[in-house]
Amino acid sequence: MSYSPPKKATIFFSFLFLALGIFLIYYSLFGLSITLPALTFGTYTSEQVYGMLGLGSVFLSWLLLILGVKFRGM
Repeated sequence: MSYSPPKKATIFFSFLFLALGIFLIYYSLFGLSITLPALTFGTYTSEQVYGMLGLGSVFLSWLLLILGVKFRGM
């Protein structure tokens, strides 16, 4: 099976997920002065929830890019 590059839309959305994830991870680690709404689930703090959302977003960007390369025309 030969290599087929993903469509521009796949790369664009993958980049958006990656940028969002890096921003949320940076926010959770270094506590930016930007005020995001408080999200608490169970015993997790707001920073921990944003860190988990950031890690999930980075994973989704990686998965979308891999699927875009694997399946043609995605």
